[in-house]
Amino acid sequence: MGLNLMGAFGIMRTIDICFVSLLDTEPPRWIKHGKLLPLPETVLGRAVYAFDLVSSIRGRSWFQGTVWNWASPWMKRVPPPSYSSRLSFLLSNLKWLAAQYLIIDILDTLNHRYTWSPSNPTPITSLPFPEQLLCAFSLCLCTVFSITAPCLIYSSVFTLVGCPLDAWPSMFDRPLSASSLQDFWSNRWHEIFRRVFDRLSTGILYIPSSALSKDVRRVLRATVIFALSGAFHLGLIQHTVHSSNIRLNGSAATSTADPHLILSETKHIFLDPSTLKFFLSQPFGLFLERAVIVPIAANLAPRFKGLITRVWVWVWLLYSSRWWCDAWVHAGLWNMEETLVGWSPVRGILKGQWWLV
Repeated sequence: MGLNLMGAFGIMRTIDICFVSLLDTEPPRWIKHGKLLPLPETVLGRAVYAFDLVSSIRGRSWFQGTVWNWASPWMKRVPPPSYSSRLSFLLSNLKWLAAQYLIIDILDTLNHRYTWSPSNPTPITSLPFPEQLLCAFSLCLCTVFSITAPCLIYSSVFTLVGCPLDAWPSMFDRPLSASSLQDFWSNRWHEIFRRVFDRLSTGILYIPSSALSKDVRRVLRATVIFALSGAFHLGLIQHTVHSSNIRLNGSAATSTADPHLILSETKHIFLDPSTLKFFLSQPFGLFLERAVIVPIAANLAPRFKGLITRVWVWVWLLYSSRWWCDAWVHAGLWNMEETLVGWSPVRGILKGQWWLV
């Protein structure tokens, strides 16, 4: 799936740079220590500028104390790293990587407690409701750690060859402390695809935007962004089913593989209802929050305002994430042969299964 993500991201980034950028009134600019820098004028300077722009995913530059002016507000205000040296940064990364590996192993063991049947399109929402919420929360944590763990490795390697420490801020901004659904999606969740989805939505809404009010445009923009994200994830899921089908059918021909675990592409619908429900429901959740939850919270005592919106965001996310969990498990990503770790201390201690690959 990693190569698929990189390929899809590259395609979207190419569309952004080659076509959507034609709508810009000025090119992207560097901001260094809060000061907007002029565009480079030399050939070498422009080559470095182009490389830094193309390779920047979240708006951080390869240069110390530098961000792009299109970076999110959080990315611009991330404080300088507090590590006293590169060695302390590397040791901290190693500590967190070990801790995250153990947590991933625990979650992966929990996710494989059942033999999930690919023939069931709603494997999670057919469980008792408390288990549905547990699975949704587990998938959320697995997603977080599957993004942060590789980043810890990459940042360690690049800092060893001289990359500045402030080029590697956290991939997430404390998502568990989100104060609202808008805060979660706009600020707290990872920003890997934030730029490309935002840019593509700009291109799509460029023509009708002049005839729309600000509120209507905001709703349409959120809908387009989540629709793009949904289409992107539909493609990833479909490719995962295809790859698993080839791998399992190939092994089944020469082994005693359980035929019930073999995925069938003919039984998997590209426009998966669970995936569509999750991604297309998020704009509705944002609208509901703005139209109902925020006005209700505004009339409450100050100490209850934040509590109401925080409870709301996690009720909504856990409830709607069950649909994405359905799509994830139905695609075979929690099958026994699909594991997040190769060596499992948890399953080794409990079952004697130390090696999973």
